[in-house]
Amino acid sequence: MVSLDFPKHKQSRLLPFISKNKLQSKVVLLDDADENYWINDINANWSGAIPATLIYNSQKRDFYERSFTKNELLNLVESFNP
Repeated sequence: MVSLDFPKHKQSRLLPFISKNKLQSKVVLLDDADENYWINDINANWSGAIPATLIYNSQKRDFYERSFTKNELLNLVESFNP
């Protein structure tokens, strides 16, 4: 997971969110002065808006610029399993 929180909010917002939601996956705080530099690397059609989700495995890669319900996201991730 990649967090786009401001670095100044790491202690007050990001870490409490991770703890409260018991996130098990690795969370990376993206702290880049030029956020637009890497947008095309994620998806050339991405406007840069969030929420955005990139799901991939060795055979498939899909990008979604929208929000999901928990069940929608679970079903989508499951569809990536061989």
